[in-house]
Amino acid sequence: MTDQAMDVAERPGSLVRAEQGLLGRPIDRIDGPAKVTGTATYAFEHAPAGVAVAAIVGAPVAAGRVIRIDTAAAEALPGVLAVIAGDPRMPAGQANSRAMPEQGTTRIFHYGQPLAIVVAEDQATANDAARLVRVEVDATAPRADPRGQPVEAKPGIGFLPPVEIGDVDAALDRATVTIDRTYTTPVHFPAALEPHATTAWWEGDRLTLRISNQVIGAARKTIAKALGIDADRVRVLAPFVGGGFGGKTGVGTEAILAAIAAEHVGRPVKVALPRRQVAYMVHHRSDTVQRIRIGADAQGRIAAMAHDSVVHQNDQGAFLEPVPFGTLPLYAGAARRFTTGLVRVDLPETGAVRAPGEAVGTFAVECGMDELAEELGINPLDLRRLNEPAADPTSGKPFSTRRMLDCYDEGARRFGWPATLPAPGSVREGEWLIGIG
Repeated sequence: MTDQAMDVAERPGSLVRAEQGLLGRPIDRIDGPAKVTGTATYAFEHAPAGVAVAAIVGAPVAAGRVIRIDTAAAEALPGVLAVIAGDPRMPAGQANSRAMPEQGTTRIFHYGQPLAIVVAEDQATANDAARLVRVEVDATAPRADPRGQPVEAKPGIGFLPPVEIGDVDAALDRATVTIDRTYTTPVHFPAALEPHATTAWWEGDRLTLRISNQVIGAARKTIAKALGIDADRVRVLAPFVGGGFGGKTGVGTEAILAAIAAEHVGRPVKVALPRRQVAYMVHHRSDTVQRIRIGADAQGRIAAMAHDSVVHQNDQGAFLEPVPFGTLPLYAGAARRFTTGLVRVDLPETGAVRAPGEAVGTFAVECGMDELAEELGINPLDLRRLNEPAADPTSGKPFSTRRMLDCYDEGARRFGWPATLPAPGSVREGEWLIGIG
């Protein structure tokens, strides 16, 4: 027998390396005391010596091209340090490690797209000057209604490919009981308590940003790429973030513009998006139209499930809301189809917002399951127990851990789930209708 030794020490897996020993322990959050006592300083509150403030000028129309930007009146206002327009690095939208927006473009992708930035001694002056900037455009009719545009059945973006197993339509035709329902969800804005903000300053050829951002490692590389400099010259600081909900996973236009403005005036510059601008300069979750079709036998065993969705995105966006992301492994059923179609519109970019796909897709499928239980005349919890898969219903691979049945049982016990549900709309407390779900 021979002795053998590894060339390098065994490296634990990523999940093991991520263990922190915090679950189940009453540990204070590291930033908790500072936040609850009001001593935490956020990106816009950082005030290096000589800091100037800025306001962003947005596109006045939703589609078209910029012909000319007249900055003379804004530049003449006392207290204005600079009005910057036409910089080739100016982004037309949010950036992230996977996709960069167009830069220095004259094309207008949506209303409010950043076109210029005004730098002044104080916020009031910056805001007043921004209103004096005149943007001449060649406007075109915008594609404003996602319901009125053609659907790309196989969009070339997104990380979740369509799934089709078996003959779904034939299985639905053979099913004893079927439901066919369409559900819609609206746009969701990641309106965090802290607005999107950046304070930027240069020290020689090195850039530092105090930023409100959820992924600062990727932000550093993205900012460097947008500005055309080496990432080693960029430092990103985000000691406190007042919420993000996914809207701060990319690099907002305010960060790139603050860096450009600070370079231009030779002073630190800070900029925060007002709530109105958050609505159209920050990505949001797409609205959805979801058609749910489920076919089952008389006992409730699912034979077929189709979850066909449509979402929207603008022409430079590369994110596709992964609507069925959370529903793919939920229930058994031999025939399965999960698709997401795309509509292109002249609206702000869509992106990852809290629980991408899961938040909207699970809602629709669970509503469909409740409707199926009603058609079958069985308890909706029993329907879910009956269709608990023994293995991943899409790949066929065994689950490493799956305790959904335990969760159903414990949840029902704690909730006091009734064996027989009252008919919808039959339980009242005064003027209130009481539902169970």
